[in-house]
Amino acid sequence: MRKIVVLSFLTIILFIVATANAQRGGFGFGGGGPNLLTNKSVQKELKLSEDQISSIDEKITKLREEMKANFKGFGKGGNKGGNKGGNKGFDMSIFQKMMKENNEKMAKELYPVLSADQLKRFKEINYQVVGTAAFSEKEVIDSLKITEDQTKKISSIQEKMNSEMGELRGAMFKQEIDRDEFSKKSESLRKDTESQIQDVLTKTQQTAYKQMLGEPFKIEYPAFNGGKGKFGKGKFGKGKKKDD
Repeated sequence: MRKIVVLSFLTIILFIVATANAQRGGFGFGGGGPNLLTNKSVQKELKLSEDQISSIDEKITKLREEMKANFKGFGKGGNKGGNKGGNKGFDMSIFQKMMKENNEKMAKELYPVLSADQLKRFKEINYQVVGTAAFSEKEVIDSLKITEDQTKKISSIQEKMNSEMGELRGAMFKQEIDRDEFSKKSESLRKDTESQIQDVLTKTQQTAYKQMLGEPFKIEYPAFNGGKGKFGKGKFGKGKKKDD
C-alpha cells in the first residue's frame, strides 16, 4: 500500500510540474528547459537531423537514470537525497532546487548537439513555454538590463503568483477542483502575472523581450493516456486509491 501511495504521489507531482506554468522547467512532460528537445513538435521546428535526435535521446536516457537516483526517496518521510533536515513529507523547494540543478546539467550535455541557429530558436521557444519564469533567468535579466529595483518588483509579483498557484495545487490535491478547472484558473493567473510584469518593464525592455521570444510557436504535448483514464475527465486521480 505504501509503495502505491508513494508512486501516486510522485505521479501527481510530475503532473503538477508539467501543468503549472509558474514552475515550468522540469522533465519535459509539459514544462520548459533542455528536456523540451525530446518534444516532437520542437524537434520538427528546429529541423533536427536523425543523428541529432539519436544523440539527444541517448544523453537524455543516461541523465534520466541519474535523476531517478537523485529523486529516490521523495515522499517517504525524510526526502532522501534532498530533505536532510528530517522534515517529513515532500519539500517542494528542495524538489525545485534539484530540478534546476538537473536542468543545468542537461543544458551542458544537450546544447552542444545543436547548431548556433538551432540553439537560438530553441531558447526563443523555451522563453515562450516558461512564461514569467524567464524573468528569473540570468540571461534574460542581463539582456534586458533589468535593474535591481525592477528585479525586486518582479520577484514580488512572482512570489504572489507562486502563492496563489500553490493554493490551486492544494485544491487539486484535495480533489476540490479537477484538472480542467486547475488549467483555466492557472492560465488566468499566468496572464495576469505577465501583464503586471510587463508594466514593470520600460517600453524598450518590452520590445527587446518580444524580440527574444521570436516567432510565436505552439508546442504540442502528447496527451496523458489519450485524454482518458487517470488524467482524463473528472476529479484528478479519483478512483485510484484502492490497494490492489
